[in-house]
Amino acid sequence: MPLPPASRAQQLSAIESFPSHSVIHNDITLTNIHFTPPEQPARGFVVDFGCAMIRRQDYDEEYWKAHGAST
Repeated sequence: MPLPPASRAQQLSAIESFPSHSVIHNDITLTNIHFTPPEQPARGFVVDFGCAMIRRQDYDEEYWKAHGAST
């Protein structure tokens, strides 16, 4: 069952908000986005934060670019 467009938009919005919370996931793939079963309300979840980083403000942009983060 395909995810409704509103749910896809909500999931994308959540992923796009990570940098504003100083989170860099570093491994967004289709296998790291899970969804509720079809009989439940459609919701998506981003999982596997094993490669994630918390962006420290005392590091400059060059450090973050070298570690795969975009501004």
